[in-house]
Parts: sequence; structure tokens; C-alpha cells
Amino acid sequence: MYYSDQVIEDVRSANNIVDVISSRVQLQKKGKNFFGLCPFHHEKTPSFSVDPDRQIYYCFSCNKGGNVIGFLMETEKLSFPETMQRLADRAHILLPESSDPVYNKQLARSKELQKRYFEMYTHAASFFSQALLSDNGKAARDYMQKRSIRNDMVRRFGLGYSYNSWDALCQFLESKGFKADEQLAAGLAIKGKNEGHYDRFRHRIIYPIQDVSGRVLAFGGRAIDDSTPKYLNSPETQFYSKGKNLYGLNLAKSTKEKFMLIVEGYMDLIALSAYGFDNVVAPLGTALTDMQAKLLKRYTDDVIIAFDADAAGQAAALRGLDILEGQGFRVRVLSIPDGKDPDDFIGAKGAPAFRNLIAEAAPLMDYKIASLRKSVPADAPDGDVRFLKGVVQLLARVKDEVERDVYINRIVSQYHIYENSVRAEIDKALRRDSRAPGRAAAAPGVNQNERKNSGNNAKPSEGIKQSTGAGAGTNAGAGTGTNAGAGARRGASRAMAYRAAELFILALLSTDNTLWDIVAEKLPPEYMEYENARHALTYACDKASQGRQVSPGELMRFFSPEEGDQFANVLTNGCYCEDNRRAMEQKIRELRAAHAKRHFRGAIAALENEGLSEAEKARIKTQIPDHMKMFDTAKTMGRI
Repeated sequence: MYYSDQVIEDVRSANNIVDVISSRVQLQKKGKNFFGLCPFHHEKTPSFSVDPDRQIYYCFSCNKGGNVIGFLMETEKLSFPETMQRLADRAHILLPESSDPVYNKQLARSKELQKRYFEMYTHAASFFSQALLSDNGKAARDYMQKRSIRNDMVRRFGLGYSYNSWDALCQFLESKGFKADEQLAAGLAIKGKNEGHYDRFRHRIIYPIQDVSGRVLAFGGRAIDDSTPKYLNSPETQFYSKGKNLYGLNLAKSTKEKFMLIVEGYMDLIALSAYGFDNVVAPLGTALTDMQAKLLKRYTDDVIIAFDADAAGQAAALRGLDILEGQGFRVRVLSIPDGKDPDDFIGAKGAPAFRNLIAEAAPLMDYKIASLRKSVPADAPDGDVRFLKGVVQLLARVKDEVERDVYINRIVSQYHIYENSVRAEIDKALRRDSRAPGRAAAAPGVNQNERKNSGNNAKPSEGIKQSTGAGAGTNAGAGTGTNAGAGARRGASRAMAYRAAELFILALLSTDNTLWDIVAEKLPPEYMEYENARHALTYACDKASQGRQVSPGELMRFFSPEEGDQFANVLTNGCYCEDNRRAMEQKIRELRAAHAKRHFRGAIAALENEGLSEAEKARIKTQIPDHMKMFDTAKTMGRI
């Protein structure tokens, strides 16, 4: 969905950053700003500041910074459209829709159905919660006590109880204005034989399933007695798909841990949470899906999978491993001894013992090799041969050559076989894989990643190995060896200086809007090297020229997260000048000189191009005097 600059600014300015952040961070006013513990890293002394005037936040420890839109995207891991919708709803702003009236009508209908759906599930969750506290809920409370589910965990996860009745929930929802067809469509009721309907969940512990925003959209029910099925879940509906949601993610997304634990079921997750593990999620009664992995990727790149130790749990873990690996996660596997599940183990051994298991969790390849060894015992006929051939197939799928080398050396050492034999078999597997439909054949020993970078369009930084033959030494031409390293460092230093100067100009302009006339006159946007800075400058000058104020929080949306952190840093630490106008003029002169220096170097390089026509060379030469004049200024002022 595309939103105009004006719509984005209306939504941003309608949401005071202090109010939004204070719903997640306890803030205390000190001077004109507010301070609290940073939500982006562990700390004991508050270093996270919120500036109500500039409508930005900045952490003095981890250097994270941004505006209210960036804060919500970072902490909730929402997309930009999702963030806009959340903030618009909060401020009661109606976002513009498509110009197609038919589409708008369908969208309005879908939104109304969705609103009713979530309202119904909110009422149902409250009903189940109250039922747990009632006299009829004693059996459920006894069960929870037997399973060591504390009251604080009941509240944290909103656990409830469904009465041992045919239509208690149906009647309650009807009293709230929800008709039978709505209850059936939402999966809360089941159609009876005689046109009636009855409760789907009866005499069960209820586990509310919430989306990442904390909205209840389904339920899981666990039988208290010997009823079957033992677990009963909400069916998939228009607004709920079990393969697109993860149980507990609405809570785990706020963890400050760098990894997520994936467990098999509700009770494993609740048990670990009770012992202080706040980074746990679970698939919803199904094997892990691609959609669930993509959802989890918003929040972390590292996962530890801790499925039950029985055969079914291990099979589910193996299926999930391939999916997680395919999505680019760094995966480890936690093995629980004695065939226990996480719930049983932590209840018997405690949190320290479970943390030891986390520390000992095996890397993905180690786990796969160990699983293969179990499936092909050494004492089986040709056991070692079949095992090693299986290992070769596993290693052939490893894209990282360093990782592959580590495991090759380990296998060679452990099983006393020739390294060349292992590598030859891996090369064969790679060739077979490369001849699969849709893939070009790779040369022996060359993986597909190297192949992509070996053509004429490859960039020097993309991992092409330098030749070890003649001319590849330290001084063998420009761009190699030590000279290349020094040149790269100088280039990186210049790039950092350019960006710092551009961010300073934008920060000072957004702090003091009276400077826009200097900027508009002396700094055309094309003098800004970075595209995002050019867009921000154009927007700021256009708005200021109309006599409208431009705020730092407003410009923040033009930057990437990294640039936003740097912009907030400049605003907070480097934007206080004795004379703003003089400081702006000085920085503009520096940028103009740097711009001329780049163009001068570009002109000289162009003249050395043998393929350039004489007319083109003549045109370039006419521009050199102006570049030279500005270049001399740049040298006098020092390198930027």
C-alpha cells in the first residue's frame, strides 16, 4: 500500500512518541526529555531517551534511534503498512484506500467481518477465563495445580476452562449479539443434526492462541478427563491459519535474548516460561511450516529446537530443521536426556540444568550426523560405509566452504579415511545436484555460490579469489594487495564523512527551519551523495518553502534503520552550534568541495578511457577548470 508524504506525516504527528513508547517502557522525566531502560538491549541504568520536542528516541548505550514509526517497526517487528495501520487505528485516522469502489466495498466488508471475529474471540476468551474461576471450574483448577501451572502463568497466557455443557458459550455469545452463523464461521460452534448448533469446546482446559499483536484468534483445548481427542484446536477460518501463527510469539517477541527456543506444545512453553524463559514459541499442533519460519525470522536469526525426545518429537524436529535452514536461520538442537520432554525435565531438574542443555545444544550438522549414526549403526552390514555415504550427502548441501572443511577434517580424523576420497565423493554429489532441472552444471569442487560470482558481472567484493600466479603480488597493479586495502579504507573513511556531513545538514535544518533558504540556494539535492539524504532534503526544502515546519521525527522515515540510528545520534550529540547559520554555511561549503573533488576525479578517469570519442573528451575538458577551482578549495579545507 502506497501512502503519500502528507498521510504519513498526519499519522506520525498524531501519535505522540512519549505516549506510544511509555506503553512499553517505563519512562521518567529528567529535564525536558524522558529516560528509561532501553528495550533493545540489557541494561541496569537507564540510557534510553525520548525527546518530546523532536519526537525521536535515542539510546546512549547501543545508539539505536528513530521516530515513533521506527520504534513500532523495530519493537513489534511490523512491516511499514502494518505500522501505519496500527498507529492510524490508535489515532482514529482513516487511511486512504484504493480508487476502485468495488474493491473498497469488498475491503470494508472484510474489515467489518474481521472486527466482529476478533470481538467474538475476545468475549469467548473472557468467558473461558471466568469459567475457570467459577465453582464448576474446580476440576480444571485441580488439573492445573497437578501440572504445577501457577496462577501468574494462568494470567500471563489467559488460560481458561470450557464448561461441561452443550451450549454455554453459544448462549453467552448470542447474549452479546453474535448470531449462530457467525459462531459457526468462527469455529466456536458446531452445527447440529437438527439445524441447531453447540459448543465446540466442552470440559477442557482452554489455551487462547494469539497473533503477534496479542489478539485472540483461536483456541486450543486439552481434555481434563479421558475424552478424545486429547487435544482439540480451533479449525482454520478466514482469519486464522495454524500454519501462519506461532503460539507464544506475542510474548516472546519482546525478549532480549538473541535466540528463540522452539518447543512442541503448549505445556512445554508454559513450563519454561514459569522458570523465566521468555523466548519460547511453539507450532500449533502441526509440523513447522515455511510461513511460521518466515514469521519467526522477523525477530531472530538464531533458533534452538527442543522437541520431545520420543520418536515422534525427533521426527518433527528433523522436518523443522530443514525448513529453518532453508530460511537462513542458525539452528541448534537441544537434546533432553532420558526421553523426557521440556516440561518434565525442567520440573524435575530446574532452570540451571535446562540452561546447561541450551549451552550444550548441538549445531545443526552435528545433530544430523548423530541422527544418521543412530539410524545406521556401526555393527550393521556395511554400516560404516552407508553412514559415511550419508554424511557425504549431508556435507554436499553445506553452502559454507569453511563449515564444510571443518566437518570433512573431523570425519577424516574420526574414521581414518582419506580426505581426497571424501572430497571426491562430495564433488560427485555436487555435480549430480547441479545437473538437476533448472540448474547449470558446476565445475568439480566449485559450489553454486562461487559460480554466480565468477562471471563478467561479478563485483570485486563478492568473494572472487585472487590468482596466485604472476602479477598477483602485493604491488601487482592498482587495486590489489596492500594498496587495495589502503584504498578501500580511504574510500570507506570518505564515505562515512560524506554521510555524517549530510546527516548533520538535515539534522540542523530540521532543528532550525529558518536555515532552509541557505540550503535551497547553495545545496542542490544532487550534491547529496546518498539517495535517502537527497529525498529527505528535497522534502524538507519543499515543505519549508511553503512556510510549514519540518521536524526531526518527520525526516527520520526517509532513512534505513542504520541511518536512522546515525541521524538520532547527530541530533542528540552533534547538533548544538553557537551560530546555526554559520555552521550550516561551513558544512555546505565542505559538501560542495567534496562534490567537486569527486567530479574532478571522475573527469580525469574518463579522459583515460580509450573508447571515449574526441567530442566527449572535449566536453569533459571544458568542465575541468570549475572542478579544479573547487578541488583546490577541498584540498585547503582538508579531506572530507
